[in-house]
Amino acid sequence: MLDEANVIHDAAEPSTSTYDSFCNPEVIVTTYGDKRLACLIDWPCRFEQACDGPTFVVIRPEATDEQLGKLVDRFGLDMDYLKAFRTHHAT
Repeated sequence: MLDEANVIHDAAEPSTSTYDSFCNPEVIVTTYGDKRLACLIDWPCRFEQACDGPTFVVIRPEATDEQLGKLVDRFGLDMDYLKAFRTHHAT
């Protein structure tokens, strides 16, 4: 069961990179309308990252299993978690 709509996932070991390197290892799963997002694009599944911030993975109810699978491959996220997020939290 999911307690929160946003879960931070550490996709890699902490980075020793410098500011503005796009190497923040945090991944936050969220949905359309999150005020932290820079781009409000109405795509079913996407991600974005600022130069010094975490990566936001944006999931909408229309996201397919294939699209979620690509997120699993790229970020090492759990497929069951992403499916549950899509069902219970995505808007």
